[in-house]
Amino acid sequence: ANKDDIGIVLTYNDILKNHENMDMETKSKFIDMTSEQLDRMNWLITTLLKYARIESNAVSYNKEMIPLSESIRYAINPLKLSANDKKQDIGLDLISEGYYFHDKKWIAESLSNIIKNAIEHTDINGKIKIKLEETPMSISITISDNGEGIEKSELKNIFKRFYKGKNSINPKSIGIGLSLSKKIIEAHGGSITVESDIGKGTSFNIIFLKVII
Repeated sequence: ANKDDIGIVLTYNDILKNHENMDMETKSKFIDMTSEQLDRMNWLITTLLKYARIESNAVSYNKEMIPLSESIRYAINPLKLSANDKKQDIGLDLISEGYYFHDKKWIAESLSNIIKNAIEHTDINGKIKIKLEETPMSISITISDNGEGIEKSELKNIFKRFYKGKNSINPKSIGIGLSLSKKIIEAHGGSITVESDIGKGTSFNIIFLKVII
């Protein structure tokens, strides 16, 4: 939470305190704006704490041999409302269950950050596709959209901490979500790459190699 965020909340609060005779409609608007800023600050602090825990190796992953398909569905559920608001379709193409040794909640966190990015950068009526495939050696998850795409000059930076693309319209998009996703995926023995075409869309590809004991 930066000084600007805190300053805005304090300003709104002072206005509410010093204008007792304010009509209810105006008062409700100020309360809504204050709530919106507090929600953003809470999200920011929570995300930064998650990142700090991962950076300092303070996370104890509760890994189980469970299907990645289950974690994908778990990641999507809270995002359906955002997609519906933009009349977007999130399509699942789960060719395999993808049993892999992983922490369901943390992997869902990493996937949801990527899906949120797709929702933000895809227009109304856009399509987001999540595909899970499996070979004897690996399991792959591809998250693709038909959105605005990312310029090639930006691709090398999108996983950097605090990097925010120039086309970002989301005030919560502080450039930590994708960086957090990469850290979580790598902590599970996976890798992530991205391809994009301006005006055509973006595709994130996650690969988990099976460990043969």
